[in-house]
Amino acid sequence: MTIQGINRPIATLILGCLPLAVLTVASFAGLGTSDLPAIGEQAPPSQAGSALPPSAEELKDDRALCAAVADREFLSGEPLPDRESEAKPHFLGPVDDDWNQWSGATDLAREVLAVEQSLVGADLAPQESALERIDQILETLRTREVAGKEPLIELLERRRNELRDQIAEQQKRLKAEGLLADARKALSEKDYAETILICDRLMSDYAPVIDLQAVSTLRKKAQFWQKWPTLPLASPVTENPTRQQEDFERFLADFGSVSGKLEQERIARATQRLEEVRAELQRIAWNEAARQPISTLSRYDARPFEEGLAQAADVASAYPTGSVRTQVQQRVVAWITASLPSKEVDEPQGIEEVETTSGNVLRGFFEPVPGAAGQVIGYKRYSSAEQRRAPTGNVGRYPAADLRGAPTHSVPRQCVDAYHAARDRLLADPGNRDAWSALERTCESAENALLDYRRKPGSLRDTLAFEQQRRFARAVLNSDLWEQIEVIWGK
Repeated sequence: MTIQGINRPIATLILGCLPLAVLTVASFAGLGTSDLPAIGEQAPPSQAGSALPPSAEELKDDRALCAAVADREFLSGEPLPDRESEAKPHFLGPVDDDWNQWSGATDLAREVLAVEQSLVGADLAPQESALERIDQILETLRTREVAGKEPLIELLERRRNELRDQIAEQQKRLKAEGLLADARKALSEKDYAETILICDRLMSDYAPVIDLQAVSTLRKKAQFWQKWPTLPLASPVTENPTRQQEDFERFLADFGSVSGKLEQERIARATQRLEEVRAELQRIAWNEAARQPISTLSRYDARPFEEGLAQAADVASAYPTGSVRTQVQQRVVAWITASLPSKEVDEPQGIEEVETTSGNVLRGFFEPVPGAAGQVIGYKRYSSAEQRRAPTGNVGRYPAADLRGAPTHSVPRQCVDAYHAARDRLLADPGNRDAWSALERTCESAENALLDYRRKPGSLRDTLAFEQQRRFARAVLNSDLWEQIEVIWGK
């Protein structure tokens, strides 16, 4: 294993073993400072009172130890061969002891490294097993006589505490995952209150080990569906629209970002309803603000139509609501009605007329004269309706061959009837340009018909005229007045 492959706890562990290595290295270093006599070489004389140097026989066991150490790699900590039956080395006895301590230390380090290796990518069960192994190592280490073991004990205790924390965190995470599954199930079962309760518990007790965003999203969805039925979707927008606006604005502010197809469909519906409520509130505000401008339109009743129409168009444009438009239209219709008065013909009710082949106009109350085969062969003419009902004498008879058709309404009456029909159509929908055009044509036709009619002998002499109404219709169609009409009628 390379240095780069060792994680921080393992590196710290190796550092904890350095005191043992130092002791061993120091023992070997001591060998270089002593002059061992060669076999059979006479040792130099010692000072008075000092022990004599070992003999060649005594150094035999030291040579065996040297050979064993030479066969081993120092950093591996491989133990020396068992020499319990052999005599203890005379000169290198401390090396034997230090090597055994170093071998025990390296075995201990290997065991700790094995524990760490077992934790790579481990879940809860291997972590609990590793914790038990660390406890066993600590128990063994405390009972073993190892020089400099205190730093290693401190390191292992710290690692044990870290592992305990990891296990507790893993257990807490598993518990949180179970609660999160419960919350999702409650949401699917439409138990929104339970979903919110579980999510609150997760966020308060398990925040370090859960995805807070996921829990928050789940809680928001539960709140969304809990709140949705309380929205006033079934109420008409005219029912307390101010309160409805507050409800929908608050709902969209709280839940407008909730994801999900069904949720987004409901959000779109709530958004649309909010726009409808806002439009209703705006309509109410416009209606209230338009009261005064509408009331001022009455001052134009006696003034030229053009002035009143311009003012009415301004009001309709400034306050575009159905109520305002209706009130403005009613006022304008009254002005149009005044400009297009009804017409009357000064003649008795039921009187008729017919033109003779000579071009004269016969007026009166006619009674058909039947022939032998039942066909009409002529007409009797009476001076009044009473005479026709109860004749008091003989009256003249006009052969059908001398007449240009059957008696009918007078030309003035026909003109008035046509004018009234065109006028009524226009007043029913002043925003209809075709109706204005039809009225203009009707008035023009009536003027031409009356002009031709009055040239004939026997025609009714009256003051009936339609030229003024024709000019009025033309003025509306061929000026800015029509644009104002379109504004008022929303065309």
